[in-house]
Amino acid sequence: MRNDVLALLVALMVLFPSLLLMPGAIAAGVDRSSADRLIESNWNGDNVMAFTEELCEISSKYLACRVSGSQGAEEAADLISSRFSEYGLRVTVENFTMPVWNLTADPFLTMDTDGNLSTTDDATDMRSFNCESFSMPTLKEGLIGELVNLPLPLANDPTEVGKRAIDRQSWDGLNTTGKILLIGREVRWSSGWEGVFEEKLLAQPPAAIVYHYHYSWMSYAEQSTQASSGGLPLGGMGPIFWDLKIPVGSVNYSDGQLLVQAAIDGGLVNMSVPSVISQGTHRNIIADVVSDDHPSKLVLMGAHYDTVLSEGYVDNSAGVAAVMEAARLVQEAVGSGELKLKYGLRFVAFAGKEMGMAGSLHYVSAHRGEIKDQVASIIADSIGSSDLKVTLAGSDGEIDLNFVADEACGKLGIVHSYKDISGSDHYAFMFPYWKSNELNSIWGKDLDMDRGLESTSTMCVFSEPLTMHDHPGSDANGLIHTSLDSREAVESGGWIDEQDLRDHSQVYALMALYSGIGIYEPDYDYLPYVIALVAVTLVIAFFMLRRWRIDT
Repeated sequence: MRNDVLALLVALMVLFPSLLLMPGAIAAGVDRSSADRLIESNWNGDNVMAFTEELCEISSKYLACRVSGSQGAEEAADLISSRFSEYGLRVTVENFTMPVWNLTADPFLTMDTDGNLSTTDDATDMRSFNCESFSMPTLKEGLIGELVNLPLPLANDPTEVGKRAIDRQSWDGLNTTGKILLIGREVRWSSGWEGVFEEKLLAQPPAAIVYHYHYSWMSYAEQSTQASSGGLPLGGMGPIFWDLKIPVGSVNYSDGQLLVQAAIDGGLVNMSVPSVISQGTHRNIIADVVSDDHPSKLVLMGAHYDTVLSEGYVDNSAGVAAVMEAARLVQEAVGSGELKLKYGLRFVAFAGKEMGMAGSLHYVSAHRGEIKDQVASIIADSIGSSDLKVTLAGSDGEIDLNFVADEACGKLGIVHSYKDISGSDHYAFMFPYWKSNELNSIWGKDLDMDRGLESTSTMCVFSEPLTMHDHPGSDANGLIHTSLDSREAVESGGWIDEQDLRDHSQVYALMALYSGIGIYEPDYDYLPYVIALVAVTLVIAFFMLRRWRIDT
């Protein structure tokens, strides 16, 4: 009898902790009801739309739009800072010095068909022309020169770009020294072609460069496309246009065809890029949620506010607006006691992304001592196109961002998929050593960052299609880095649907809430063992009680 009671007690002692472990294996462990309630009742999509338009309105006031450090970018930084303060967040402005670029007049490109400037009836304005941001200047009245076209190899579609070699003999027969060089933008889509292009520039520096689309499968491109800091440029060639003092611009497909014929006919062009370049201030705007609690670890939510020469509706006014609304939502909820955060939430508007992630890299450099306490980074860049995408995050942090994204999208019923994108600010946190070396090689800005600051607990929330060449020849193309990355795109309904922007912004805000409270994916790995242990314990208890009853 005594042994039976002892056995029963042992069984109960095993059963009790097993029952305590089971809820942890079954439940996600964090009450997210407050976050779900806030996203449904307090999040306001109208605020996202309104702030997106405010930033676009600022861009439209300035010739240089919101190119980092320009007048438009400075006005945008002031607006972002003041709005963060109005929402009750603690705002810090961090300045850094790099080149600043502005325009004093509209750029232009005029084609003279017969090569005789004294006749004006054959002069044609290339209305699609725009210079590249950070282009070297010409005289304000322009640069007159002979037009020469460098042909590219046959490519039946984008997959064939770079497969055939540049015809060096053909290129060697064309002297580009002091001329205005016309070349297909596709030359920069292949590292091999780009290398030959670089050799030609060094051997025979042109007076200026005009990009166009060379291939007929890009004939739908009725807007000229700009590269990030394309007048420098970024990329493998390094700052060759600056080194050789070459102004750079671009035209659309149809204007490009006119210029190709003009080059054959010996025509002249007059190209004007009235830019001013100086050293100046760029600003990162940092806003921390004010709370009675002081979590030692934080989650960063960020977006860049600079643009190329466009309003930047999708790239990236929309991303900044999503950050602003998430910041307002969180601060109000924390201030009213509706939300309890496990991690601090920091919202950052970065300058200089289009300069090669200059702003986010300066942030990492300035905060290198606390990066270890930054458990996650979530960047919003170019949201609002039809398909929501997120990059796959690593698992070196305390927060599983992939689980956070899946749960937020699932809760709101928004379809998403995973895809990598390399040209956004999340790379500054994932690969700061590598990206800072690139910044130094292009701009001569040494941030002196060593290895060891990397974090893979980083995600970019974006959307597709984005660029004009995402799906050549189809209607499924985006318009970032063109003049139609603008409010007109929403009003016409041809590219951006307002509801998509609202949906993507709401997902981003819920990801901020879920990350801040620290939801995590339940660990089911040991659940079968717990269930087996409970089952065995119950069987033992059953037979002990049965035997006890028989004996008595």
